[in-house]
Amino acid sequence: MDDADKRGITTIPLADPAIDPEKRKMALHLVVNPSKESAIMQQEIFGPLLPIITYKDVHDVINALRHQPRPLALYLMTFDKDFIRFVTQHTHSGSIAVNDTVMQVAVDDTPFGGIGASGMGHYHGIEGFRTFSHAKTVFQRGKLNPGKLLSPPYNRWWQKIFFALFLR
Repeated sequence: MDDADKRGITTIPLADPAIDPEKRKMALHLVVNPSKESAIMQQEIFGPLLPIITYKDVHDVINALRHQPRPLALYLMTFDKDFIRFVTQHTHSGSIAVNDTVMQVAVDDTPFGGIGASGMGHYHGIEGFRTFSHAKTVFQRGKLNPGKLLSPPYNRWWQKIFFALFLR
């Protein structure tokens, strides 16, 4: 908020009082058209600030998203099925919520987590188990070692057959 104020960026509180220091509460604030250099556009947001970016052509938005670090979540507000499909196919984010901003986190059997700078891996359900577990491979060869049949020199008849069949 301080950075937005210093830069002259319009902020619109969605409740009154906007900030109540005694109760340590702050209403949701819309931050309208912040610059790319502003703090709200450079850091992940875990607070009641929502940047609103206006645009004329949605393709400009998609192109801008492609040239920024991948977000933890992308929130899309529309009922246009073609537009939803387009955005999901042409953007990268940890998750996408359509016409909602929180519930995808609450669905405990679907993966949730970031990619790139917003984090690696998923939690929830089987994906969470796989993310926070480490599958250890243990390979143990028996007393017979058929791999020796394929070691140099490579002019033996069985090697020629093996290489002809399996190395095309």
